Amino acid sequence: MKFVTKHFYTVFVASMAILCAASAGTAFWAVRRAEGMNAALVQERIYEFKRTFLRDTVRNMIRDIDRLRDYNLRRAREDLDPLTDEAWADRETKATIADVIRAKSFEHDGYIWVNEVLDWSGGDGYAVRRVHPNLVDTEGCLLSTKATDIKGNTPYLTELEGVREHGELFYRYYFKRMGSDEVSEKLTYAALYPDYDWIVAMGMHVDDIETYTLAVREAASDFNARVIALVVVLLVLFFGLGVALLIVAGRRFMDASARAIRTEANIDPLTGALNRRIGDRYFSDAFRAFRYGKPSPLVLSIDLDDFKRVNDAYGHDAGDVVLRAVVERVKQTMRASDFLFRWGGEEFLLAYSGVSPDEAARLADRLNRAVASTPIRLRPAEPAGSPELVVSVSVGVSWFGHADGSYADAIGRCDRALYRAKAAGKDRAFVEPPGA
Repeated sequence: MKFVTKHFYTVFVASMAILCAASAGTAFWAVRRAEGMNAALVQERIYEFKRTFLRDTVRNMIRDIDRLRDYNLRRAREDLDPLTDEAWADRETKATIADVIRAKSFEHDGYIWVNEVLDWSGGDGYAVRRVHPNLVDTEGCLLSTKATDIKGNTPYLTELEGVREHGELFYRYYFKRMGSDEVSEKLTYAALYPDYDWIVAMGMHVDDIETYTLAVREAASDFNARVIALVVVLLVLFFGLGVALLIVAGRRFMDASARAIRTEANIDPLTGALNRRIGDRYFSDAFRAFRYGKPSPLVLSIDLDDFKRVNDAYGHDAGDVVLRAVVERVKQTMRASDFLFRWGGEEFLLAYSGVSPDEAARLADRLNRAVASTPIRLRPAEPAGSPELVVSVSVGVSWFGHADGSYADAIGRCDRALYRAKAAGKDRAFVEPPGA
C-alpha cells in the first residue's frame, strides 16, 4: 500500500509538474507571440500616424497658401492703389508664407521646406530652393536632379517625377539630423502647389519611429515577464486559476496597448492639448450638428507672437517650455465643455460651446490677459537665475455661418482675423463674423 501510495504521489506530482511546465511553456509562447504581433501592430499604427501627420501638415500648409493668396488677390482687386496688383499679391503671399514656415516648430526635428520648379524636365538648375528653415543659407540656390544622398539615392529626381506624375508622393532618402552630423533614413511627403510651381515638403527621420516601437516592445516584454512568472506560481497552486489569470492579464495587456495607441492618436505629446486629428473630427461633428439646428461653438485661432525669436534666442527647449506654459494658461480660462487643439507648430484652436457671439471679444481679451499676465520661467528646474520671458498671443475669432460649406470656412475667417491682429501690432484679438 505504501508502495502504491508513494507511486501514486510520484506519478501525480510528476504529472502536475509536466502539466504545469507544459502550461507555462504554452503561456510563454502565446504571450511572446502576442507581444510580437502587438509590437508589429504598434509600429504599423505609429508609422501610419506619422504618414498622416506629414500628409496633413503639408496639405494644410498648401491650403494656407491658397487662402492667403486669395485674400491678397481680393485686397489687390479692391485697393485703388496701382502698386497693389496681382504681382504684389503673389510677392506678399510668398514672403508671408516663407516667414510662417520658418517660424513653425515641430517635434522630432520636423520642418517644412519649399522648392520652386524651373524646368520640369529635370537636370542641373531644374529648381530653386525658396524656403528651408534648417538650411537658410541654401535659400535661393539652384538644385539638380543628379544630386545623390549617402546611399546613392536621387531624392530630387524621385520627388520631381512623383509630383509631376501624381501631384504628390511619399519617398525616403538619407539626410543629416538637425544640429548633427548623424545621417539617418528620412520619410518625406511632398505635394505640388501648381500656381507657383512650388513643391511643398516635410520629412521625419524613420529611426524615431523605430526607437518608439523598441521602447513599447521593451515595456511589453517586462510586463509579460512579470505575468509569466505570476502564472507559473499560480499554476503550481491552482492550475485553473492560473489559466484564468493569464486570460485576464492578456486582456489587460491588450487594453493597455489600445489605450496607448488612442493616447498617441489624440493627444499632442509636447503640450498636452488635443491634436489636429481629433480636432478635425470635433469640428466636423460640430458643423454637422450646426446644420441640424444646434448652436455653433465660438472658434478662436491662437498664435504665439514672435515665437521664432524665442527659439532663436533661447533654444528649442525653451520654446517647448513656452508652448506648454501658454497651453496651461489657456486651459485656466476654459470650462470642462471647451476644447483646445494644437493645430500646428505654435498655432492652436479653442472651441467654446454654449457661448453667445456677443461674448467673443470679452473672452478673447480675457485669453490675451491670461497669457501675458505673468512672465514664463524658461528653465523651471533652476528657480535661481532662470531667465523669464513675457509672451503674448494674437487671436482671431469667428463661428459657423449658414453660408459655410464646411467648418474650414469658419477657421479661414479665424485665420484672416488672426492675420489682422498680427498686422495691427500683435497681443490682441480681432473678430470676423460670418458674412463679414
